[in-house]
Amino acid sequence: MRSVRRLTPTHSSKPWASGTVGMDDHIDIPLSFWERLASDKRKLALVVGGALLTVALIVAAALGLSARNAPPPVPRDSSGNSTKPPTSVDEPTTEPTDSVEPSQPVPSVNTTASDTPTGSASFARKPFIAYRLSGALWISREDGTSPRQLFEVARGAFALSPDAGTLACVDAGKSLLTLVDVASGTSKSVGPAEDADMCWSPDSGFVLYTAKTANRFDIRRVLRDGTGSANVAAGHSPRVSPSGSGVAWIADSVFGQAGTASAALFKDAARVSRFSGPSSTEVAFAVDGVVLVVGGAPGTARVLTMPLGSDLAFNSAKAREIVGSPSGSRPVSYAHLCASPSPVDGSGRYLAYAEVGDDGYSRTFIYDATKSRSVALSVRRDTYPLCWSADGKRLFMVEGNAFQGESTVLVSVLPDGMGRKAIVHDAGQ
Repeated sequence: MRSVRRLTPTHSSKPWASGTVGMDDHIDIPLSFWERLASDKRKLALVVGGALLTVALIVAAALGLSARNAPPPVPRDSSGNSTKPPTSVDEPTTEPTDSVEPSQPVPSVNTTASDTPTGSASFARKPFIAYRLSGALWISREDGTSPRQLFEVARGAFALSPDAGTLACVDAGKSLLTLVDVASGTSKSVGPAEDADMCWSPDSGFVLYTAKTANRFDIRRVLRDGTGSANVAAGHSPRVSPSGSGVAWIADSVFGQAGTASAALFKDAARVSRFSGPSSTEVAFAVDGVVLVVGGAPGTARVLTMPLGSDLAFNSAKAREIVGSPSGSRPVSYAHLCASPSPVDGSGRYLAYAEVGDDGYSRTFIYDATKSRSVALSVRRDTYPLCWSADGKRLFMVEGNAFQGESTVLVSVLPDGMGRKAIVHDAGQ
């Protein structure tokens, strides 16, 4: 009950201005703060309004603090995948991508996308490079920062997966293929392999390599975790198509000699397309669809290009020459075809290749498909082409003839030969 004191007038003969109060009427007089507040409507409205305003200000301040403390949004591409690069070379695969984790099987390959440059599928690539230094394989960012040694092996081919998650390498002395997980540094031996170029699938799910059994060379495929090794075709020097739907290779010869350029879809491996022209020593996907080196004898080599059908069938009738026979007096041939990555906005524009002499790779060139001409990158020193940057805008190569005891340096250069940058000194192939 409210605590009030009642006042009873003892005498009154006049009415009040707002009514009348009789002798027996009582008036409740508020005694506490809340009773006085309730009796004064204006004060009550001010107090209630002030309280509501205070609560609103507190809530707004709390929301603002939460927004300031929230992590910044991760940039995404048109497919919703993160485009933010890893923060250190120790964790190059921590950002979510479409790449396959080591514990996952190879996904079903895309058998509908065209393998011509204009229809190539786009896959995530991370800006890291692998190189040899002091008898071991290292990985770093493309500018040479955050270097880390991964695996000790003095000689042999190696290839870093496009997502920078796994390094495939061959020990030339043991003819053994090893897969190294970049994040953990753990390695797994796969089996016998030739010291020859390997090729990763665009989604980094598997790698193709060349192995020798008795007197036969076979192309084999193994998952990135080292499991599922199996034969793909008889031959050597494999290349995975830009969409990941099939493979091209050299058949009907031993490794290092001219044979038949061949191609087939993974889903229909028995249906092999063969180039009906001259014998080939190398094949790669680039320019019009496919490029290959023909002419096995030194001084007679040429580079041809031609379209490929959706079933990876060679269109031999439309083959055309893009690089003629070497013009120098020294007998050399062409090797190490290295096509720039195939993003949608510039697929297959550049093709790096090398003139090979008795002392190994000596001169590196880049063919520009939009200008139909080649640019020489070797000015005063020999060069060894290594790989393209993730965005396809720069070529990495080793400068200096290690075979002749020269000091070497890993450099990057623009396709027109300008913008040379030294990345790692003493790095060799």
